[in-house]
Amino acid sequence: MKTSIVIAFVVVLASGSAWWLWRDGAAEVVVETVKQGEIKHSSPGRVHVLPQRLQVLKSLRPGRVKSVFNNLEPKSESLPVAVREGEVLVQLATRDVELALEKIRVGLRAAEARLQLHEHNQSEIAPKLAADRQEVKALEVLAENGRYPKAELRKKKAQITILEAQLIREKEEWEEQKISLNEKVDTARVEEAQALRHLEELSIKAPFTGILTEIRVSPGDTVSLVEPLGVLQSKKHLVEVTLLEEDFQGIEANQSVAISFRSEGTAIFHGKISGYSGASGYFDANGFSDNRRRIFVDMADGNERFAVGSTGEAEIIKAYKQDVVLVPRRALVGENLCIWKNGSIEVRKVKIGIHNLLVAEALDGLELGERVVVDTPHLFRDGQRARLAGTQK
Repeated sequence: MKTSIVIAFVVVLASGSAWWLWRDGAAEVVVETVKQGEIKHSSPGRVHVLPQRLQVLKSLRPGRVKSVFNNLEPKSESLPVAVREGEVLVQLATRDVELALEKIRVGLRAAEARLQLHEHNQSEIAPKLAADRQEVKALEVLAENGRYPKAELRKKKAQITILEAQLIREKEEWEEQKISLNEKVDTARVEEAQALRHLEELSIKAPFTGILTEIRVSPGDTVSLVEPLGVLQSKKHLVEVTLLEEDFQGIEANQSVAISFRSEGTAIFHGKISGYSGASGYFDANGFSDNRRRIFVDMADGNERFAVGSTGEAEIIKAYKQDVVLVPRRALVGENLCIWKNGSIEVRKVKIGIHNLLVAEALDGLELGERVVVDTPHLFRDGQRARLAGTQK
């Protein structure tokens, strides 16, 4: 009897020791249960609100500031202010150019008058030549009848030849004078046009209807060609989203975008993609790109609701599905999963659909309720013994 008890005790002890040895040799795993749910395939991006148009106002001519729109001063409390296309924002002094223009116009009027007078001038040689030709014709008849000396007739014809030569020279001189007078008139008109353009360029006007956000000069200031005078922005805004090149795949017009602006707290605003830049990134002076793509969004509440300079974060929804099999992204090792079942690991290849940073859609190879390893799944092999960590069952 005692022998039987001892043997039973030894068997129980050996079984317990084996179980503890097996347990200590099995790796601990952290698992999550495969569930059904909804998934958004999205890309993150950075948001900037920009003016649709922005113009730094500069003068095409150096000069002295005569006046500024609405008597604005730099850092005026009246800024920003709305302006219409064509309104004069900065007026430079025009007196010197106006005096030069008047001098040009005086010269132009004089040149035009001389040209008109020249065109009305009549030749003194032509009438005399015509009369002498008629006379010679009559004398030729008389000379044939012996009633007029032929020697005198030859003298008359020689005089006509001289007059014809004089008339040719007169016409040549007249043409040269006409060309010279026309050149003076044309030159004066060009100088007038240049002076008028100079005068126009002394008025720095709004190239489009918008918002004048800055004025950097005051009356009396001397400005150069490169000196900024102010900044004009369009009333319409662009909501630009920049994203990494690898996140651009699948982006299309009219996809939904959710945006949170830093200035708006936790509020989420919605819009749709209206277009995107064909270029891959902005290039600096050395030719290096930032490798970011740019898309533009039309906000549901209007882009103008958000101030220029506002920034935030965007989520671009490329696809949305409901009632799909979901697997945690951190459980994936490429296209493989480590599935824990009955104390061992099965490495299984699955077909993945759309995904985001947290979860992925399992199209094939996975069932609801199965438990997948989510902590360092790449360290496990097929058939390896494993036990649940902590309080997991």
